[in-house]
Amino acid sequence: MNSDQQYGDLFIEPKNDSRFEEPVMVNDDENSDLFIESAYEEPEILSEPKSIRLWVKIMLFITALIVPLGLIYAVDQRYIQDRFLFTQITVKNEFKSRGSDQIREIALSELDGNFFSANLRKLEHQITKISWIPSVSAHRKWPSSLVISVAPINPVARWNDGKWINYTGEVLDIPPFIETHEIAHLPVLTGPPGEELELFESYLDWSEKFAAWGLSLVSLTADDVHVWHLELLPGALSKTRTRNIKLHESTEQINSPTRMVVNQQNAKERILRFVASLDRNLIDRFEEIASIDLRYTNGFAIRWKDEEEALAMRESG
Repeated sequence: MNSDQQYGDLFIEPKNDSRFEEPVMVNDDENSDLFIESAYEEPEILSEPKSIRLWVKIMLFITALIVPLGLIYAVDQRYIQDRFLFTQITVKNEFKSRGSDQIREIALSELDGNFFSANLRKLEHQITKISWIPSVSAHRKWPSSLVISVAPINPVARWNDGKWINYTGEVLDIPPFIETHEIAHLPVLTGPPGEELELFESYLDWSEKFAAWGLSLVSLTADDVHVWHLELLPGALSKTRTRNIKLHESTEQINSPTRMVVNQQNAKERILRFVASLDRNLIDRFEEIASIDLRYTNGFAIRWKDEEEALAMRESG
C-alpha cells in the first residue's frame, strides 16, 4: 500500500466550538421580545482640521497681546491729568441761564480729574450745598463735555422770609436772582421753625376744600400762642356776587382778603365744620366779609367790612 492510499481515506472532523456562527434573530414566544446579537463597533473619531487649530492659536495670541496693552492705555489715560480734559460745562435748570454761573464756578473749582478720572459723585455733593438747589445729577458726554442737571424745584408756597417749600415739602432758599413779582402768586406760610411740615400739609388739605367753593387760601400763619390765622380770597364764584358789592366800596377794600382765626388744637375740626356749613348766599357775599372767627364752640362769628363793629353769629351743624 502506497502512501497516497494510506492517507487518502483519512479526514479530520472540525470541532463544534470552532465553527463560525452567523448572528441570528431569536423570537421568544414567552417574552415576545426581540434580541439581536451584534458585534460592538468603536465610534469613529474625526480629527480636527489643522487650519482651524492654527486660527485658534492666532486668535489666542492676539488676545493675549491686546488685553494687556489696552489695560496699560486705560490706566495711562485715567491718571495722566493733562489729557482728555473737560472743555465744556453745560448746566440745565428750570431758570434757564440764571444760576448757571454759580453752578459752573463750583464745578470748575471742584473738578479733580479728566474725562475718565473725575469724581462726579463728589461734585454733585458739593453743588447741592447751594441752598436753593434740591439735587443735581452730573454725567459725561463724549468727548469732553460735562452736563449738570438741576432737579426741578416746583415751589408750592413761600415759607417765612426768603424761603419756599417745594412739592415734596422740602424747605429751600429762594434763589437770589428771583424777582418779587415771580413769586407773588405763591401762598405765604409763616410759623416757628420745625412746624413747616405741619403747616404745609394743613395748607394742602384745606386749600383743596376751600377751592371746591371757589375760595383761595393765600396765607396761613401760626403765632406764638398756638392760634392759626388764614387769609382767603374769592375766585370766580357766582355772577350775583358782583351785584352785591356796594358802589361806594373802594377797589382796595373789595380785593382785601377775608381773615379767619382758629385755635391750633382744633383747627382741622373747626375748619371742616365751617366748610360744611357754607351755602351759596354766604359765598356770593364773601368779598364783603372782613373776618371769620372759628374759636366758638357751637358756631362762628362773622364781621362785615361795612360794619366793623357788628358781629353776626352763625350756628354750624
